[in-house]
Amino acid sequence: MFQDLVHMASDTIDDVMGDYEFKITPMSDETTNSRAKPDPNRAVVVGRCPFIYAAKEFGMQLGVRKTYREANDFRAISIGSAPFASVAAHYFENLETHPEQGDIFEITSKPEFPKFKILDVQPDGMERIEMRLRVLEVTR
Repeated sequence: MFQDLVHMASDTIDDVMGDYEFKITPMSDETTNSRAKPDPNRAVVVGRCPFIYAAKEFGMQLGVRKTYREANDFRAISIGSAPFASVAAHYFENLETHPEQGDIFEITSKPEFPKFKILDVQPDGMERIEMRLRVLEVTR
C-alpha cells in the first residue's frame, strides 16, 4: 500500500509540475582519441518532468586589495546556473533506459533552452530520479 501511495505522489508531481517535455540521449564513453557519441545499445527516453534552470551566484569570492587604508572590493568569482531535473523512475524500468553520467538531456518543449550533460544521477527514494546537469552548449 505504501508503494502505491509513493507511485501516486510521483505521478502527481508530474501532473502538477511536469511542464517540460524531455529527451535523454544515451552516450557512449569518451576515449582519449574520440568524443562521446550516441550509444546504440541503450534506448532514447522521452517524457515529462519538473525542471529547474535558475541562475545562481556561487559563494566563493575574490577580493581585490587596494591600498593599505582603502576597503577591499569583494565580488563573486563565478556566476552560473544549477540546472536540475526530477524524473519519474517508471521511465527507467530496465538497464537499457537508465540514465548515466555523460548522457545528453534536452528540454524538447523549449527549443530555446540549451542541451545539457548529465553530471549525476541519484534515486530520491520516492520513485523519482534526480539529475544534476551542466549546460553543454549555449546556443542552438
